[in-house]
Amino acid sequence: MPETPIDHFNYTKNEWNSPEFKKILDALPESLPVIYDIGANAGGFTEVLHAKYGDAKFYCFEPVKATFEGLAEFVPYAECINKGVYYGKKESKATWRGSNIGAIFLEEVDSGEPRMFTGEVLELCELEELDILRPTLIKMDIEGAEENVLMNSDVCKKCPYIILEWHPSADPLKFFTRWLPYHEVVVNVSSNQFLLKLTK
Repeated sequence: MPETPIDHFNYTKNEWNSPEFKKILDALPESLPVIYDIGANAGGFTEVLHAKYGDAKFYCFEPVKATFEGLAEFVPYAECINKGVYYGKKESKATWRGSNIGAIFLEEVDSGEPRMFTGEVLELCELEELDILRPTLIKMDIEGAEENVLMNSDVCKKCPYIILEWHPSADPLKFFTRWLPYHEVVVNVSSNQFLLKLTK
């Protein structure tokens, strides 16, 4: 697994150019003016989307300082925000399972064991409090905090397209039916990578 920001950047680019993940990219519309990458890590997904939507405005959210520094370097065309997205708290201790640079969790998330504190306190924000353009696509990969954000965020509930990597133990399809009732699942890759589309 990737151990440095550049490793993760290239790993994610390759992952999203694989046949399975391209099913999601191929189902997206021709135009997406504003794209949020929440849990952007080093920016590999943003780079893949930038190749398809070069005129889009990109906002990348990454709370981990060392990873954020790589992100800002690798995707200079994006507005990079050194915060995580979470509702009900402004900061959280970072924990790690010791597996790879992409596996950093908020203290509140049940990430399994072993679980170690990194010593870093992550700054958090709510999307509604930010003075930025509203998204036409949100990609979210936030290591188990997906439930918290989707339950509480009006920005997410009104977003036309959501790409989601699902980490929680809850059944994702039942969760979407309850908390995103106006979105439909367009693509389901291995029951943990989803493209959802707002229907009304």
